Amino acid sequence: MLEVNHKTGYSLVTDGIAIVGKIFYLPSGALLVKSLTDGYDTVAHSELEAVEIIRGRVHPC
Repeated sequence: MLEVNHKTGYSLVTDGIAIVGKIFYLPSGALLVKSLTDGYDTVAHSELEAVEIIRGRVHPC
């Protein structure tokens, strides 16, 4: 189960104790999504979309 831990300017996405992704909040309102499991980078328009992107990279099924 993924958990989002909010920090100032970014959030860490964890799966248990492992950090599996980061979400950076850009001044334009967009979110930069970084999957740490495979290095995939993309842009999302909401936090929910960002978490779904990371979930798809961590748990592809």
